[in-house]
Amino acid sequence: AGRLTRLFDYTFTSDGAYYLVCPLDALERPLVRLFRDWLIAEVASTETFSSTPPN
Repeated sequence: AGRLTRLFDYTFTSDGAYYLVCPLDALERPLVRLFRDWLIAEVASTETFSSTPPN
Protein backbone atom coordinates (compact mmCIF):
# COMPACT_ATOMS: atom_id res chain seq x y z
CA ALA A 1 0.00 0.00 0.00
CA GLY A 2 1.12 3.53 -0.71
CA ARG A 3 3.26 2.68 -3.74
CA LEU A 4 2.60 2.63 -7.45
CA THR A 5 3.55 -0.65 -9.05
CA ARG A 6 4.40 -1.14 -12.69
CA LEU A 7 2.25 -4.03 -13.87
CA PHE A 8 3.69 -4.53 -17.34
CA ASP A 9 7.00 -4.01 -19.14
CA TYR A 10 5.24 -1.82 -21.67
CA THR A 11 5.70 1.90 -22.16
CA PHE A 12 4.29 4.31 -24.70
CA THR A 13 4.57 7.94 -25.64
CA SER A 14 1.65 10.14 -24.68
CA ASP A 15 0.36 13.06 -26.70
CA GLY A 16 -0.51 14.79 -23.46
CA ALA A 17 -3.78 13.16 -22.48
CA TYR A 18 -4.18 11.65 -19.04
CA TYR A 19 -7.27 9.77 -17.95
CA LEU A 20 -8.20 8.52 -14.51
CA VAL A 21 -10.68 5.70 -14.90
CA CYS A 22 -12.56 4.36 -11.91
CA PRO A 23 -16.14 3.75 -10.79
CA LEU A 24 -17.96 7.00 -10.02
CA ASP A 25 -18.53 6.00 -6.41
CA ALA A 26 -14.76 5.59 -5.97
CA LEU A 27 -13.96 9.21 -6.88
CA GLU A 28 -14.54 10.42 -3.33
CA ARG A 29 -12.57 7.66 -1.61
CA PRO A 30 -9.63 9.23 0.23
CA LEU A 31 -6.89 7.29 -1.60
CA VAL A 32 -8.47 7.82 -5.02
CA ARG A 33 -8.92 11.53 -4.27
CA LEU A 34 -5.30 11.77 -3.10
CA PHE A 35 -4.05 10.13 -6.31
CA ARG A 36 -6.33 12.28 -8.46
CA ASP A 37 -5.15 15.47 -6.76
CA TRP A 38 -1.51 14.39 -7.11
CA LEU A 39 -1.97 13.62 -10.81
CA ILE A 40 -3.62 16.98 -11.45
CA ALA A 41 -0.82 18.77 -9.59
CA GLU A 42 1.87 16.90 -11.55
CA VAL A 43 0.26 17.72 -14.88
CA ALA A 44 -0.33 21.34 -13.87
CA SER A 45 3.32 21.73 -12.90
CA THR A 46 4.51 20.98 -16.41
CA GLU A 47 4.85 23.97 -18.69
CA THR A 48 3.03 22.28 -21.56
CA PHE A 49 -0.15 21.58 -19.61
CA SER A 50 -0.28 24.49 -17.20
CA SER A 51 -2.88 26.34 -19.28
CA THR A 52 -5.15 23.32 -19.79
CA PRO A 53 -7.81 22.85 -17.07
CA PRO A 54 -8.15 19.31 -15.65
CA ASN A 55 -11.27 17.32 -16.53
